[in-house]
Amino acid sequence: MMRIHTTVLLVLAIALGGCQTLSDRNNVLSRSGEAIKTQAQKLADLAANMTGDPQAEARHAEVEALFDQAYIDPLTRYLNNHTDDPDYRDYLPVVRAERDSRCRAIAYRYNSQPATRDSLQRLEAGYAFSCPEVVNEFAKRVPASAASDEHTAAAGSPAARSPGASNTGNTAQTGSSAQAQECYLLFAIKNYQQAESICRTAANAGDAKARHHLATISNSNGNQTEALRWARLAADQGQANGQLLLAELLKPQAPEEAFGWLQKAAAQQLPEAHYQLAQAYQQGQGTAADPGRAESQLRQAAAAGYLPAMLALGIDKNGTAAGRYWLEQAAERGSAEAQYRLGLDYLRGTGGPEDPQTAYVWLSLSLVNGEQRGKRYLEQLSGQLDGTQLAAARNQIQRRLNSR
Repeated sequence: MMRIHTTVLLVLAIALGGCQTLSDRNNVLSRSGEAIKTQAQKLADLAANMTGDPQAEARHAEVEALFDQAYIDPLTRYLNNHTDDPDYRDYLPVVRAERDSRCRAIAYRYNSQPATRDSLQRLEAGYAFSCPEVVNEFAKRVPASAASDEHTAAAGSPAARSPGASNTGNTAQTGSSAQAQECYLLFAIKNYQQAESICRTAANAGDAKARHHLATISNSNGNQTEALRWARLAADQGQANGQLLLAELLKPQAPEEAFGWLQKAAAQQLPEAHYQLAQAYQQGQGTAADPGRAESQLRQAAAAGYLPAMLALGIDKNGTAAGRYWLEQAAERGSAEAQYRLGLDYLRGTGGPEDPQTAYVWLSLSLVNGEQRGKRYLEQLSGQLDGTQLAAARNQIQRRLNSR
């Protein structure tokens, strides 16, 4: 049965004000009890209608995972993917209400922030896909002269006058300089040899992202001292990937400090940080072991599209509809192990109805991707399926391979 999470209901406290009421805080909060009650009832009604159908259970697992994670875009993608699917019609209003409530929470948060071009750019970068009304409403508050004013202020700042000055503040600054942009590009294409000197220039100027990149390059070169120094500078500026890298570097000698940095990175909704936190809770690294929190973090990482977390949930929940769902998510993203396990799931009917033809498809794809364990099962299925089924399965395999 789908759980009604406290955090979800708290977010729903902000659900009743439209995106157009960014300044109407009292009205938003005054009707929070009504919003929580309505949404809770919808979820309870859906749970009460469960009939033991494995496919229905899988749909519940999907919605539960969406509600467990803190991102907005997965909700929007769910709505886009299933708009015309009658099997999902009962879930669409609930997911849409959750998506809209999260957008309103973002609107409420940005209402208290200065109406600057920088704030608008951050809002656009994070929420334009799912909350365009919020972005448009905030944009109306930004004065037309804001961009030129901010450019003038930046040009007159000490950092702008001194390109070599180091920024040791706590703001995750990223530069628009030519060096910073070239650093980002070279790092993205993994040209570390050329990136190193260019990223160093941007890092010395205080660019947090360049500092993370330089830490990664230093780590790949085996220079742990330099890696730790640059990762800490990036992390202290609030750069999420820098915080994650610092946690990884600290884990062998200082697991408790590493755990603290993981928490900071996860608070910025970095999927890999959620996954690493799950491992820490599962294994008791830097904190007391807590299987419940481990699963919660794993779900958040998986719902954000992090493949290792999807595979881990599929394995942990083997033999259930939720397990099959997460194996499918990982298999669709090309995990050979997930494809192999999903093929066995369909072959044996452990997480839902048996389907030898679908088993043949996934086991074949796992073999193409280098997973050899499924070969003997494919031989078994080749003798079990008739000619029509084999032809259909092979067509499916070919379509999937062609769509890569």
